[in-house]
Amino acid sequence: MDTIFGYIIISGLLIISGLFLLLILHLQKKRQFDTRKKAKEGIAKILNQYGLNISDMMLYYCKYVGGHPDRDSSSNGILLLFGTQNGKLIFFEGIGIHCAAGEGGLTSDRKLRFYNQGAELRHLFDIPINSIEGIRYFDETTNRTVGLIGGNHWAIPVNMKKGDASVLIDWYDGRYNHSTEFRLGSFLGGGTRSTRANTLRNTLIRMTKV
Repeated sequence: MDTIFGYIIISGLLIISGLFLLLILHLQKKRQFDTRKKAKEGIAKILNQYGLNISDMMLYYCKYVGGHPDRDSSSNGILLLFGTQNGKLIFFEGIGIHCAAGEGGLTSDRKLRFYNQGAELRHLFDIPINSIEGIRYFDETTNRTVGLIGGNHWAIPVNMKKGDASVLIDWYDGRYNHSTEFRLGSFLGGGTRSTRANTLRNTLIRMTKV
């Protein structure tokens, strides 16, 4: 009798422990869902302020290095999102955001993943499309610029390491020349940084044809 009673107690404790564990897992999933939902709503709200939707955006793993008069420091994130609206290229950096589908266009916000509760989208700056005079990429292996338009002497990236590649947007604000640089970061989806830089350059060219 004592043995049977003991089994009943142990079985009851195991059932209670299992139910408690299921409750914890459920609460964790709900918290994660609420966090993702809040992050998506926050991103949509920011984009709407600029007349953009998530489906308008292009996404690449790179960071802003320098060369824009409205931004003194490089970007903190390694995720660059950009779109066009009202004759401007509008750039954002993604903090704590990952794209499961890789680089390229975002046809649905379901492709975005969020690492933590601090996931957010930050506006970097704009570049008027009609002010762009050239879009080029640069890498240390070729040691040359590609896609330069016009005869101006534009900036060349510095402190480039082996395998690095950059895309530069050369533009004129009516008084000063600017070379706004984006440097390609590592990406698990494969492809050399030079190839990805060329793809980013071509994407920017297609988006800014007027």
